[in-house]
Amino acid sequence: MPNPNILPSQIHAAAQDAWERAQSKQKASSDISQDFDATALFGALDTAVNEAQKQGTAGFGGLEQIDNLEIQYSFEQAFLFSERLVGYAGFSAPTPEQMLSAGVNFHYLAEQFERMEQEDGITPHIVLAPHGLGKENWLTIAKAMTLDKTIQDNPLGIDHKDYGLHIDNIIDNNTWRYLNQAPTSTTTPGLSTLPTHQIKDGDKTITWTLRLLSGTEEPAHLGMSYEQSQQQSPPLEHQTVAEALTDNLLAALRNNTPLIDRHHDSWCWRPANVISNSTPIITWDTPAFTRGHVLALYVLPAGYSGNDTGTRSPVG
Repeated sequence: MPNPNILPSQIHAAAQDAWERAQSKQKASSDISQDFDATALFGALDTAVNEAQKQGTAGFGGLEQIDNLEIQYSFEQAFLFSERLVGYAGFSAPTPEQMLSAGVNFHYLAEQFERMEQEDGITPHIVLAPHGLGKENWLTIAKAMTLDKTIQDNPLGIDHKDYGLHIDNIIDNNTWRYLNQAPTSTTTPGLSTLPTHQIKDGDKTITWTLRLLSGTEEPAHLGMSYEQSQQQSPPLEHQTVAEALTDNLLAALRNNTPLIDRHHDSWCWRPANVISNSTPIITWDTPAFTRGHVLALYVLPAGYSGNDTGTRSPVG
């Protein structure tokens, strides 16, 4: 169930009730799209959050480090939408307080948010990403999103058996386990490793990170191979697979955020302990015989250098 800690107790009851009703319907059918009462659940959540924000009690402690109220609101929304995203698969996201306790410097992130917005001319993306979620859970999330009629102007489409997300068959579960590691590098002054918060959820231990990615339609360093990016001084940082999936699916979920990488590919981080030379990339495919788009995760040789392939370096 979505994280109850993100809402204060006095308004959580309505959302809890909606969730239980939706869950009872979901259990009655094997098709998550047919009976999952998303309208009731997310309607209750939206109402609860709106009321909480009016009262200033929405459970966003920790964000008071951010002086700019508009930027503070952007971070609040990032936490809410990540909660909704993983909620499609029955998982929960951390609260700002939990990420603050893990060592996240919200003041620094807000400064970088403002800098990136000025330099890029577009709002950067705040990416609260789950590492260790598992390939099948991402496919479940994408399918539920594709079939969710509460998403206005839902851009996700269906291509054969792919609902909103295609993961290259060459990425088996063993490969996924390596690619789905949480990053350790950080740009935050005074820190030697990236702050993370772990949530034990059933048989999964989800490691959450919070970083910023550029909101530009095309990535940077077009035409540079992954191999070349690691030969720079210092080597270029890359978004993780989990960050790329989170960022792109949240753009679809928010419905007011343009899809990035519709005409480009972005490299994803390949951890050093991955034996294969294959490196993941993320892009959007447009199926020929259906409406909408399918997010696609492929692998390419690290030495590949296409004119449409580039880098999204995280900040945080």
